[in-house]
Amino acid sequence: MRNPENLRVYQQALALAIELGPITRQFPEDLDFIVPQVRTAANSIHASIAEGMKRGTEPDKARFLDIANGSTSELRSHLLEVRGTVPNAVRVEWAQAECESISRQLSALIVSIRGRRSSDDDRVK
Repeated sequence: MRNPENLRVYQQALALAIELGPITRQFPEDLDFIVPQVRTAANSIHASIAEGMKRGTEPDKARFLDIANGSTSELRSHLLEVRGTVPNAVRVEWAQAECESISRQLSALIVSIRGRRSSDDDRVK
């Protein structure tokens, strides 16, 4: 069983969540409502990766990684909404690029896990 903290995608997701604290403090007051949503989505990514990688079955692992990937999409959507309104738009664009990278890594990991399950199923037959 993999230690999630050793996964690059987990480390990147955690770093993104930490970096979003200062970024969200720059959001205009009229977008205060979105700050908790951004932070929750960001924290859900690394938390879902950690929980999923500790699950006992491959389908459970893949399901939690799917949840993490969904949270990545949610976060990216929120960042698109605020991109033009934040003084330091470069940091928001960086966060969007991180979301893209995390999503690609999660998708590859999901395919790998689901492939292992298929291979295991084939060996049983």
